[in-house]
This record gives sequence, structure tokens and C-alpha cells, in this order.
Amino acid sequence: MELKKLKELLDKHQSGQATEAEQQLIETWYASFSDNEEQDVFENIEQKARARERLWSGVQIPHPIPQRGFTQRYLIHFISAAAVLLVGMSIAIKRGMLSSNSSSIAQQASEPDFRSSTGRKERKMLVLPDSTQVWLNANSTVEVLANYGDSVRRVHLSGEAFFDVAHLPSKPFIVELDDLSVRVLGTAFNINCYTTLQTIHVSVDRGAVQVERGGVLLEKLSLGQSLVFARDEGTYALQEMANKGSWRDGKVVLAQASFEEMAQVIQNMHGVTVKKPKNSKQTYTYDLTLYADRPLSENMEKICSIHRLKYRRVDDELMLY
Repeated sequence: MELKKLKELLDKHQSGQATEAEQQLIETWYASFSDNEEQDVFENIEQKARARERLWSGVQIPHPIPQRGFTQRYLIHFISAAAVLLVGMSIAIKRGMLSSNSSSIAQQASEPDFRSSTGRKERKMLVLPDSTQVWLNANSTVEVLANYGDSVRRVHLSGEAFFDVAHLPSKPFIVELDDLSVRVLGTAFNINCYTTLQTIHVSVDRGAVQVERGGVLLEKLSLGQSLVFARDEGTYALQEMANKGSWRDGKVVLAQASFEEMAQVIQNMHGVTVKKPKNSKQTYTYDLTLYADRPLSENMEKICSIHRLKYRRVDDELMLY
């Protein structure tokens, strides 16, 4: 939703013109947020209650949070206008609470203003206060760090996300990872940095990004380029991008992917863990495309056929042999 339209809806609520049904929608939105988020920006029930009162006094949602099932096996949450309010109001409210505390300065320097996570088979879209859009893949967490938007827009990512960054030349957008950082002004790019993997992938869909390590520039990437960073060796290589952001549509293209990369995709799509053949020292690589709307059995048949393997399921683990 455009910010202009959102402002008009907020004004409608503040002027008392919202219908009873429209007022009920924000109650539904508030309840769904507090139930779904793994990490809460509020420290206790009293803070939540105060936040709710502030939301009722000046926020209007024109319709429920849009949610649609991509497939029965892969839950996708799309949060548009509500996410703008969710992130923006959460940041504003938490800053207000911290500033009233004598130790607020130290807390604001060390704590994120907002955190959002996804679980297995779940994806989510967030809109930050500056209109930057973030698509969060399964088993991932994004944190909006303190003082976001004052002079720099800084977030921290664990897992995988696609960013479509609002162009603000005076306020660089920085994604901090455990090993690297990615700096942009306004562009679209994908980052895959699951801790289960030995590599980090940064891929540019539009514009350009700078990849840095310890404040030192590694590379400037442009449209169609991808940087692969090896955590153990501290080295990197450039590649042509292979539809790295297509996971948003339930499609993942693996090109010379490691066993761990393949296993992470299956974990994201189907919520199960794939295990290597016992005592195997073979190196497994994969060139194939997996789809979230296909049955687990179909995806696993494709995977096993590459190295002529079979699998058996024990609870939530798939054992290759």
C-alpha cells in the first residue's frame, strides 16, 4: 500500500469516521501479530497493553493482514500495510519506553528496535518505515537495529532474505551478517547466510551493492552478479546469478550446490532434515530445481536420482543410503 493512502486511512480513524468493522480489524491484526512472532519487542504484558492503547488512539488498518497459502505444504505470510505499522509503531513505542529509563542510552546501543523471525515452511514479507521491503525465507531472522533511519539504516540478518531497498542517498542501508556486511543506497538483492552452511551468497537483482568484511571492501556487485564467501577460508569468488530470489515464488534453482545447501532447501520447504549416507566420505553436489508446491516424495526422488541413492524416513529425518 502507498504511504499516501495509508496516511488517509490513519486520518480517517483519528477523525472518528472508522466503522465498527474497521475498528475490529485492528484488534484482529494486533492479536495475530503477538501470537505469531517468536520474539516480542515488548518486555512484559504491561508494555503490550500500553502499546495497544497507543495503537487504538492513532492507527487504522483498512483490511486484515493479507495471508494466502502458496501451497498446503508451504505456508507464506504476506504482510503489507500492517507490516508498515507493525515495524514503525514497534520501533517508535520501544524507543519511547527506553528513553524514559535512565539506562536507555546503553540499551538502545545494544538492543534491536524490532525483530521478526520465521519458522519451518514459513515465509514473510515486511515493510520497514522507509518503505524498504524485506522478504524473509523460512528459518530466518531479521533485526532492525537501534536508531534505524537517523543517519544510516542498519539491519542484521540470519538465514535468507530478499531486500528491495528504498532509495535514500543520504542514509545508506546496511545489512550486517556474522562475517560480512552489505551496503547499498537503493537496490534489490538476495542474501543467503544460514549458519548451517559454510558459504554466504550475496546476489544482485537490481542496482549495485558493496560487500565488506571488517570495514574493508571486498567487491562491488552489479545486476546479475553473485558473490560466494567461504567462511572457513575467508575467501570469495564471483559467479553469475542463478535466480537466487526465486524462492519467494516457491522455486529454488541449485547450481553446483553442496549437500548442506540442498538439505537447507528441503528443511525450508518441507520442515524435515536430510542426512548423508552413514560413514560416506563422498562429496555430493546438486544441479536441479526444487518446487515448494511439489510433494516431498517427488523432490526427494529428484535428489536421490542424481547420485543413485534411496532414502527412508524416521520421524522428521530423511536418511539417505
